[in-house]
Amino acid sequence: MAASELHFLLVPLVAQGHIIPMVDLARLLAAWGPRVTVVTTPVNAARNRATIDGARRAGLAVELVELPFPGPQVGLPEGLENLDQLLDDADAALPVRLFPPRRAQPVHSTHGVYDRVGDNETEPFEVPDFPMGAVGNTAMFRGFFHHPGVEKEQRDILDAEATADGLLINTLGGVEGIFVDAYAAVLRKRTWVLGSTCTSGILDKDADAMADRGNHADVDVGHVVSWLDARPPACAGKGLVVRGWAPQVTIQSHPAVGGFLTHCGWNATLEAISHGVPTLTWPCFTDQFCSERLLVDVLRIGIRSGVKVPAKNVPKVADGVQVPSGDVEKAIAELIDGGPERTVRSSRAKEVAREARAAMEEGGSSYSDLTDMIRYALEPSRKRSHERDTSSMTHPLTAAELRSNDGEKIEAGAPLSLQS
Repeated sequence: MAASELHFLLVPLVAQGHIIPMVDLARLLAAWGPRVTVVTTPVNAARNRATIDGARRAGLAVELVELPFPGPQVGLPEGLENLDQLLDDADAALPVRLFPPRRAQPVHSTHGVYDRVGDNETEPFEVPDFPMGAVGNTAMFRGFFHHPGVEKEQRDILDAEATADGLLINTLGGVEGIFVDAYAAVLRKRTWVLGSTCTSGILDKDADAMADRGNHADVDVGHVVSWLDARPPACAGKGLVVRGWAPQVTIQSHPAVGGFLTHCGWNATLEAISHGVPTLTWPCFTDQFCSERLLVDVLRIGIRSGVKVPAKNVPKVADGVQVPSGDVEKAIAELIDGGPERTVRSSRAKEVAREARAAMEEGGSSYSDLTDMIRYALEPSRKRSHERDTSSMTHPLTAAELRSNDGEKIEAGAPLSLQS
């Protein structure tokens, strides 16, 4: 069986941090010949349709399949289909608590750390058997769905992970190799490191896809680029405010950008790493505190703003303020005008970016892992193709439930389970 006969079905969580790299992955896989289908809801499909259409115009076999989102059935407003919309609809009544994934959960769960520290979310503990010293607390290192009331969801996720054929990880071997190896050892799973997806040659060559990555920009991208073109690297002065969805990769790839204030979401973290932009870190919750440590302590390309705990753990007496305005000013000055230390930080960021891009090129670590994963997927496909000829298959979704945008029925073959 040739790679062109493979069909990858990608089903991301309905959150930007998951959908964006999954669409990147779809383009990467399709560039090798397989057919790729991304399944999501109507709102999220609309956000990413321009990127998928661009891939199709480039001859890639990528498609979007929309499934209706049952939000109203559980009390959510019609059209609220992405976690970021919760910020825009503060009056939405949520019947369940939804949380993004936490990256350190397997180690914590395996060693029972969460159970030992009890109810004190800010009590410090050291992560056992971690490749480097890591002290934190449950407020910073909480596990995926590790909250009262969603125990079933947590078990389902762990069961899916345990039964998967392998794990796809959107990171860089040169950046997190020792952590990936430790993660794989704990889970005893085959792993493939495929990042950073935001630096794939496909995305770099498509300015429109870069600008609309994740959603259509709420600003004239040409105006933003022209504004940046008129400024020297790391300049000071009047800024440009973009309200809504900004073309973040387009901005970070511009040489005039000398620093990036980030909440340390994983997409933003990889974008900064991959484009050589020093960071000012401002984590808010979940794995963002882990990403801050990676940027500041491991890679040494970032400085801290001064945030100490997740937003929900800030004492009421502080009125939501963790970092006073004077400290913000000081941190920005250190990032942009930090003298010799700034020069070292900037040089280091560019060095890491070169490594990130090399990983995605032929012969690079991520390129090799992607090749190996496709070969791995081909092997069971060859074996199972004969079985499909002699036995009937049970389809996970009916034809009425799963169709492509042009109405074409999507056949369910013998799926290979890969967790991302």
